[in-house]
Amino acid sequence: MKDTIVVPLDGSPFAEQVLPLAASMARTLDIPLELVRVHLAPTLGFSQDVFHATLDEDADARLGDRGYLDRLALALANQELDVHTTLLDARNVPDAIVARATAARARLIVMTTHGRTGVRRTIMGSVADEVVRRSALPVLLWTTTESHPVRSPSLPFTRVLVPLDGSLAAEAILPHAVMMAQLGSGRLTLLRVVGPALAGTEPPATVPISPFFAYSSAVTVIDEQATQHATEHASAYLNATAAQLRTTYHGLRVDVKVMVDERADVAVLAAAKQEGADLVALVPQGLGASRVIVGSTADSLLRERIGAVMLLRPSAA
Repeated sequence: MKDTIVVPLDGSPFAEQVLPLAASMARTLDIPLELVRVHLAPTLGFSQDVFHATLDEDADARLGDRGYLDRLALALANQELDVHTTLLDARNVPDAIVARATAARARLIVMTTHGRTGVRRTIMGSVADEVVRRSALPVLLWTTTESHPVRSPSLPFTRVLVPLDGSLAAEAILPHAVMMAQLGSGRLTLLRVVGPALAGTEPPATVPISPFFAYSSAVTVIDEQATQHATEHASAYLNATAAQLRTTYHGLRVDVKVMVDERADVAVLAAAKQEGADLVALVPQGLGASRVIVGSTADSLLRERIGAVMLLRPSAA
């Protein structure tokens, strides 16, 4: 069996909004699409009556889950797609999704950032968050709400932004990003964010607030020459990486972009808007994210609904 694209679903219209995007990718790559639904194993009561009643309810619910997958698969199969369905019985939804995607030799997992489960902690839904944390495969996330349906392009991505920091770990996302760009004959933009070099601080300046109060603060001094040197070094690195990609992937269009900003997440978000990126692909740890996997950069991109975000956890990279 060829490798596949795995799409986890929870029975909600929100989760299904990613299906046109996943179907378009599967059709272009000529690989199967696998729809996965996790049926939560019930907690059985101690009394015999409760035990049997719970089993009966669970059998009905499981039958409903199977019918749900079959209906979606039939609709997609009519679009000349090779569609498979998998109903899993488990207590831990993220673990079950990751295990199935690994067993199916999935090329990637495609899912919405939240569905029926809602949003926890940030714009990242709890299930999507945990799938990214545990999967060795790239996970493509699409943020969706009832008022923000996914578009249905024939070829999904025309501008793919890839933030890099010069490390091999960050570069591990490149083959996956190239694949996404090639789906729609798109363009790849390599981004390097350079932090300003600090020369030190000047003595505190006193700023009067009123006749009775004053405010003092030290002024940070930027080393312009050192910052320029770092920018030139980053540009050389990106140009060399772009040249290698053009050689490896004949016909691939690659641009480079260097930005100076003390916050990588702010710079990446700004670059995504400037470039009109419909996909940002990154290894978050390579950007110094505050959390190991889903850091502030990914959260910002998803919150601002900058197209899709593809993440590869650092240990997988």
